[in-house]
Amino acid sequence: MKKSMGIALTLTAALLFVLPSQSFAANPTMTVNVGQSTGAPLHGATGFLYGLKDSTTLNDSLLKDLNSLDMTGQMAPGGLQHAEGDAFKVSDQWFRTGGKYVQIYMQDIYKEWPYPSRNMTDYLAKVTTIANQVKNHKDRSKFLYVPFNEPDWIWYGTSGTKLNDFKNDWKTVYQKIRSIDSSAKIVGPNFEHYNSAAYRDFYTFAKANNVLPNYTSWHELDDTVNTWYNSYNDYRNIENDLGISDLPITINEYAKSSGELGVPGKLIQYMARFENSKVHAGLAFWQPEGRLDELLTASYQKSGAWYMYQWYGGFTGNTIAVTPPSQNGAMQGVGFYDSGRKLSATIFGGGSGSLDINLTNIPSALQTGGKTTIEVWGIDNSNGGTSSGTYRLSRTAYTVSNGSVKITVNNLNAQSAYQIVMLP
Repeated sequence: MKKSMGIALTLTAALLFVLPSQSFAANPTMTVNVGQSTGAPLHGATGFLYGLKDSTTLNDSLLKDLNSLDMTGQMAPGGLQHAEGDAFKVSDQWFRTGGKYVQIYMQDIYKEWPYPSRNMTDYLAKVTTIANQVKNHKDRSKFLYVPFNEPDWIWYGTSGTKLNDFKNDWKTVYQKIRSIDSSAKIVGPNFEHYNSAAYRDFYTFAKANNVLPNYTSWHELDDTVNTWYNSYNDYRNIENDLGISDLPITINEYAKSSGELGVPGKLIQYMARFENSKVHAGLAFWQPEGRLDELLTASYQKSGAWYMYQWYGGFTGNTIAVTPPSQNGAMQGVGFYDSGRKLSATIFGGGSGSLDINLTNIPSALQTGGKTTIEVWGIDNSNGGTSSGTYRLSRTAYTVSNGSVKITVNNLNAQSAYQIVMLP
């Protein structure tokens, strides 16, 4: 019996060492093809809805230092929807700090929310006033008209008689604007979310009646992570089917009402998708106007997300192909390479844990003696408070093998964003 027990103990001890050790799943992998251009940076994700409230509250540097500003959506001149945020009252600062366009939310002339009951006689009178004001403004060419805001649930609907009412009213308002301001740039239909059937119906009508918008718009306030590429591709297919040349797209409201604005790890997921698709997009208006939609704190200090958008605004040269672990997953990235500056950078984030990053087709301009220097930087969610700014995690010279380098970044925080900077 002693002998048997001894044999059993020996076998048990042996098994502890011979059996396979605990296995670990491979890290998710992101591939950054530095040598594959995807076009000039649009910086389209750096847009806002009611990002400004006037032209004096914010120091100009808070806007200029973002490096690139796209569009901000603001209230019609003389509007009553909000205490501040009048398009004409913010435009001087927006344009002098590099902003490209101001979208005028025309229905925000009304005080009530949702807007008061549909009365086209009253609304057309207001449209006439607004169009005349814009026509006579010194920056006339930099204003875009948004005639309807979320008409799929305010005043109208997405099918049947309600959709027909919207199409007919769109035509009436569109033609009224153009009769006053012949060079008007008009944005629409501006639904609260993308609706394939309704958009196909609307664009069939708009083309047949010569009332196509200059910019296609809708809002992304729900599950963009899973649906963006399907919605984008479906819309482009509608244009193709109808023989309409690709129109620029503006997603003039994006991000959920809680847990996303001001959070770098959430906003990078939108930024990457919108820049990949080369669309314009404005952060949603869930907090008081004038805070760049929570890129700034309540006291107008920089949040963590402000610094991530500064990184993004610094993209020059061409954007490059970044393949995330999953197209519809949380971990996303977007990057650029500028041969003149001998610089490449890729912003990434949205996931936690560890991430393997394959950097491929590294140009010779980013190498010295067969090596490239890679810095990894981070920016954390400041939880509505003032951010202490970016921080460097590492700086290492790597030997380039067959044009590639593989690095692993550990201890990622899902609410933070990170940037790889490549130098010769």
